[in-house]
Amino acid sequence: SYASIEALLDGLTRQRIAAQQFAKARNNHVVADMLKSLRVNAVELTETTDSLVRHQAIRLLGLLPESSADLAKVASGKADVTTKELAIRSLAIQGGAEDWQTIIAMFPSSISNMRQAILEGTLQRPERISLFLDSLESSSIKPTELDPFQTGRLLKHADAKIRERAEKIFGSATPEDRKKALADYQSVLTLTGDAKRGQVSFAKNCATCHKIGETGVNVAPDISDSRTKTPAQILADIIQPNRAIDANYVAYNLLLADGTTAAGILTSETSTSITLKAPGAKVIIVARGEIEQLKSTGVSLMPDGLEKTIPPQEMADVIAVIKNWRYLDGRVQIK
Repeated sequence: SYASIEALLDGLTRQRIAAQQFAKARNNHVVADMLKSLRVNAVELTETTDSLVRHQAIRLLGLLPESSADLAKVASGKADVTTKELAIRSLAIQGGAEDWQTIIAMFPSSISNMRQAILEGTLQRPERISLFLDSLESSSIKPTELDPFQTGRLLKHADAKIRERAEKIFGSATPEDRKKALADYQSVLTLTGDAKRGQVSFAKNCATCHKIGETGVNVAPDISDSRTKTPAQILADIIQPNRAIDANYVAYNLLLADGTTAAGILTSETSTSITLKAPGAKVIIVARGEIEQLKSTGVSLMPDGLEKTIPPQEMADVIAVIKNWRYLDGRVQIK
């Protein structure tokens, strides 16, 4: 039974004995057969493979140091997202960075749960972090794709070399033009915004991805309840949309085999298809066989440079409606 396999593997792990060596040294055909069974059930994707059996086998492979290549194969293969995520987490408990180049390369085309598993596994060991920093430095992964907590772990890492590399990477994460644009628009915060005028500008500039009240659609993060955000925070979110991106709202570019392209938020993924939500709440479902390339842009769907089409007074009006849309019926507004 798998329970007995788990007990054996756990015991061998504690004694730092490789299961393959144990099987060979003891001429133990039973153990060898068990290991073969694990790999067949974990790695070989067949229509008859029970998902619960496969997942249990993957978890057990995590106890086998010599199984990293098998787990990486599952993680980068055509399995469903849950199975691939489990393979990454099982691989993460093993030592070293073997096969993590493959895993990290999956990050730009992965959705939130997979991304979280990759990052958690990567941040466990300095040698994996080094590989991840390589990807950040080459811009194959954008610094903005990490949340503040993950960024902080790198900036405060015990390894001085990791800290130094992280400081260089994240110190330049916000482009100079975005810093200047935000500085130039600080005058907006001294203006009195008109929420009713702001409704018109919101409908024109924001409603294809955001919703407040009955206006717009929710494609990007929900901004309808901004009562705890200050006008300064809202202004920064508008002018610097890529400072920190929720992993669920990273934009993806899709290239199909027939040459057509699409872009949007990756909302779901199965072994047979992926689903994108594009501006205007358009839903795009694509079979995996039609996909030539799927890759994260590393940035938000919300474009840089909105201030170029929204002058300061109009920006103040937009901020006013985001803050106070629910109070336009005459109730007390929030300042």
